[in-house]
Amino acid sequence: MVMTKGRDWTLFADRRGPLLGFSEEGAPSKALAENDREVKMAHMCNIIFDEKSSTKKPVCLVLQTTANYSNQRKIQEWYFRFNLEGALEKAILAVGDTDDEGKGVEGSAVDSEKDIKDPEVRKRADQELKYWLKNAASVAKKVSAPKPTEASAKTGPDQNK
Repeated sequence: MVMTKGRDWTLFADRRGPLLGFSEEGAPSKALAENDREVKMAHMCNIIFDEKSSTKKPVCLVLQTTANYSNQRKIQEWYFRFNLEGALEKAILAVGDTDDEGKGVEGSAVDSEKDIKDPEVRKRADQELKYWLKNAASVAKKVSAPKPTEASAKTGPDQNK
């Protein structure tokens, strides 16, 4: 899903790059973002590629969530780095201020690396991984669902017995 619908870009060309194990120049990636209006959270899935490879060889996955708590004038972003086997390698929490319109204030965020063995961090990372796996499964189901043929549409499924 991310590989077909995502966009190419250089990710984490900022202070978070080194926190997540990338150079300050960032990492080449394919990214897909979605907004979950039910829980007012933005989700981003990033497939990170080997910067030295010309064949877009994936090296890891970074899942990101952003929640805006405008009533508290805070914005919270989680970054979870998973290896290709699905093991959590890093977790970063960034908390920043929002302005009167609820938008993040540039430079106000404070980043902190979280212990990936902490049960709350693992729970949060697992929830985000499940979110993307569920979405991928629902897209795959829609794509692989058999289309009715003209004959089966006329006769219906039970009349061929």
